[in-house]
Amino acid sequence: VRSAGCAIRSTALVLNDGTYWYAGNTFVSGTSAQNVLRFTQETTINTAIKAVNTIETSYIFLSDGTVKVASSNDRGQAGTGTTTPVPMSSLIPNLAFQGEIELGGELGTNLSGPSCIIKNDNKLFLCGLNSNGQCGVGSTTTNITTFTEMILTALEGRYVSSFCRGYSYTMLVDDADNLYTCGVPNLDGVSTTNVPTRVPDSLLPWK
Repeated sequence: VRSAGCAIRSTALVLNDGTYWYAGNTFVSGTSAQNVLRFTQETTINTAIKAVNTIETSYIFLSDGTVKVASSNDRGQAGTGTTTPVPMSSLIPNLAFQGEIELGGELGTNLSGPSCIIKNDNKLFLCGLNSNGQCGVGSTTTNITTFTEMILTALEGRYVSSFCRGYSYTMLVDDADNLYTCGVPNLDGVSTTNVPTRVPDSLLPWK
C-alpha cells in the first residue's frame, strides 16, 4: 500500500501499482454516499500516488500533479466551483501541484463540509465550509468552492511544520513551534478569526 486515506466512515487505498480502491460510506455517484462493504477498485485510475478522505468526499492525487475527487459537495468541498454532487473520478479543474505534497483530512466529526488541506511549497490550500473563517482566506463566505491558498502572513516567512482541520477551525504549527488558528479555536482567550492568527505563548504548555 502506497497511501491510505481515512475518514470516520470510509477508507481509500492507493496501491504500489497506482490503482485506487475505496470502502465504507463513500460518495460514488447520485446524490448521497453509499455503504461500500468491500474494497472496490475505481478502474479509471491507474496513476494514483496519494489519497485522503473527509466525510462523503474522496480526493485522489495523480502522478502528473492533478487531483480527482468524488463528493456530495454540499459546501463546495470538492473544489470544482459548485455545490452540486461530483461523481467518482471527476477531475478538479485548474488544480495541479508540482513537487512534494502533504495532506490532512478533517478531524473528529461526522459532518460533511470541510475539504482536506493540501500543503505544497510551504503553502496551504483548502475549500468547503467557511462560515466561521476556518478556511483562513480572509473572509467568512459560507462556502469556498475552489481550492484557495490560505493567508499565512502571520507566520512571517516561517515554515509550516504541521497542520490539522476540524469542522469549525484550522490549526497549524510553524518550525519555531508557534501555534496558529483560524475559525472557532475553542481556546480560552483566543478569538474567532478568518486568517491564521498566532496563539499567545502563555497558552502553550511547550513554550
